[in-house]
Amino acid sequence: MLVEDIGRVHANSRRRYGSPRGQASLRAEGKRVGRNRVARLMRKHGIQAHRRRPFRKTTPTAIMLSRLPRTCWSGVRRCGRAEPGLAG
Repeated sequence: MLVEDIGRVHANSRRRYGSPRGQASLRAEGKRVGRNRVARLMRKHGIQAHRRRPFRKTTPTAIMLSRLPRTCWSGVRRCGRAEPGLAG
């Protein structure tokens, strides 16, 4: 049946394919089926594509670092100089 073929293509794609790519895969296998039919059957049977999370860069860039206050974060020294009133 068509629903079983859709489920197989969806599972083989690691649940990433939605109706357009699923329909293209089925068509490559020689099945004559339209995208709207695939979309309707996927909705009816609860088959949904899982989207990947967008890549987010977590390392601060030089621009971001230049916006930070010039602090050594130790509380004793700032920018290589001793704090006023602190020995050391």
